[in-house]
Amino acid sequence: MKEDYENWLTIAKGYGIILVVLGHAISGAGAYENNLIWSNIYSLIAFFHMPLFFIISGYLYQKNYKKRSLANNIVRKVAALGIPYIIYNVVYALVGQLTGDDKYNIQNLRLIWYRPISHFWFVYVLLIIYIIYPLMNKLIHNNIALFLVILLVNIIISLCNLHISGFEVSRCIYYSLFFSFGTILLIYNFRKLMNNKKMIIICTAFFILICGLNIAGHSNIIFNILGGITGTILVMAISVVTKENFIFKLGKFSLPIYLYHSLIVSFSRKVLMLLKINNLSIVILVTSFVGVMLSYYIYVVFKRLKIFDFSVYPLKYLMRKKL
Repeated sequence: MKEDYENWLTIAKGYGIILVVLGHAISGAGAYENNLIWSNIYSLIAFFHMPLFFIISGYLYQKNYKKRSLANNIVRKVAALGIPYIIYNVVYALVGQLTGDDKYNIQNLRLIWYRPISHFWFVYVLLIIYIIYPLMNKLIHNNIALFLVILLVNIIISLCNLHISGFEVSRCIYYSLFFSFGTILLIYNFRKLMNNKKMIIICTAFFILICGLNIAGHSNIIFNILGGITGTILVMAISVVTKENFIFKLGKFSLPIYLYHSLIVSFSRKVLMLLKINNLSIVILVTSFVGVMLSYYIYVVFKRLKIFDFSVYPLKYLMRKKL
């Protein structure tokens, strides 16, 4: 494997998207509330599967943002994330309306400007962070200082038990911490840090400790943050030594998999119910597999249609107009 940032980061996204789909399959099957084993697995995955994507985004942001002006960077991100966000919120709302699914419906569609439908919160929050973080970085130039400020804000919010749902403010503040950490990883050359076995051992020990405490019922904002960071570092460490394989391909198309998988997981679960396959583990594993693989191949097969490809990667076409 070529020692290239994009390769191991893409592999990390491949591992990450598998965990995201698995997490949604677990929660969708109701296992989070009704099965101790799957509940614990879900809790462990939830520590880091979304922080992973925000840390990777921060890493790439730090690597590329100086190549363009602040305004140009923001416009590009609004196009790259905003267009798929709108299109697939509409698609899910229409499908939900037709199938009678209350989770996705036309009534929710009018609120997507400040309340995303279902799992599209990730695209919404990432877009807001891409807009806000550069502005914060203008005020606080030192990335470590900015990370510490965001950390302090998160701790204060947790201690005061505040939750602001509109505009996903709470999520924006929480996940901006991981985005900020991603920028620090690039500055301190994370690729070389992976050669430090002591650091990997320490991260592994911390992650195991935090997971154990979580299973025992001990959880707080610091444990959640440490779990997100150490879990992500472990996935990245594994990705660095992983050869390019199908995981790489999944990572390359992690966005379309993320956009499509929820409907596919839900539909495949209903098919299993019709077939009277009710074993919880079988349902979770099958719907996860189908959710990942079918989402991947739908995009691979239909990406030749420009309108279909544009709905996922609009910047590929808008760049021709020098956006």
